[in-house]
Amino acid sequence: MRIEHLKYFCEVARTKSINEAARNLFMTQPALTSALNALEKELGFQLLIRSHSGVALTANGERLRSDCEQIFSITSQWPLLAEKEKHAHETIHIVANPAAYHAIITPLVLELDSYYKGLNVFTYEVKNQAIPSYLEDNDYSIGIISVLPKDETAFRQKVKDNQWKIDLLLEDTCQILMSTKNPLAQQEYLTLSDLSYLNLAMYPEKDDPIAAPLFKQYFHYGTLFHLSNLENILQVVVENKAVATMPGRMLSQNSYVRDGKIKPMEIADYQQPLNYYLLYRKKNLKSECYKNVIRLTKQVFLQELQIN
Repeated sequence: MRIEHLKYFCEVARTKSINEAARNLFMTQPALTSALNALEKELGFQLLIRSHSGVALTANGERLRSDCEQIFSITSQWPLLAEKEKHAHETIHIVANPAAYHAIITPLVLELDSYYKGLNVFTYEVKNQAIPSYLEDNDYSIGIISVLPKDETAFRQKVKDNQWKIDLLLEDTCQILMSTKNPLAQQEYLTLSDLSYLNLAMYPEKDDPIAAPLFKQYFHYGTLFHLSNLENILQVVVENKAVATMPGRMLSQNSYVRDGKIKPMEIADYQQPLNYYLLYRKKNLKSECYKNVIRLTKQVFLQELQIN
């Protein structure tokens, strides 16, 4: 039995017209009729009921169409399975700043594992400023980086100079993360005057270009906690020892926020936009595996942050 005869039959079953099916298959109507007759002769039963208004399937024809749909559904996956196997032992480096790392890295690794069995995935949680260096040092690497508006021009120039590519993932704004134990958390929003007596938890000053200037200007009487990682900062916030300033949407699905222990709050009279980008190497786009990792990273990012 010739597989193309089954494909011809399925097209006729779909269109309910031999003439239309012949046009879609780029063949003549007599050639298609001959192939269908040969298929019926080989199977030993009638598949089609022909009339001036078109064609209908016999009971045997309906069963064959159902079987063909299953067969073609399975065989259509064979090239994809072969592609996955070919790249099974490739290595991908994924680097992200702390907020992005905590938001998506676990579901992303699980998604990559289900898609590419045997793919070697190395993930790194690093400060924002170090991400470009990781891309320079590691082939087949991608980065998730946040950029302040004041740094956009220099960032885009560096991307151009290094022949990288960037895709915008998220337009975010910085918010105050506050324990729900704090009375101010009952308010709909904060103002800059509310910050005066609050303590602030942040990364070491050189690593935190968002919180450092905010503290100097508006946290007049509070204590400053320099902490080295995001988890420690969030723990201090949960215990109501300090607040933190972080990207609000990026941390909207954090477990402390979902559990009602931390409330992200806007500052009514202060706005600090922040864009998140996917950063990757243009020269590696010849690799189907690399392109699929980029696609899956975007997909997981949108799913985990519930971005429409």
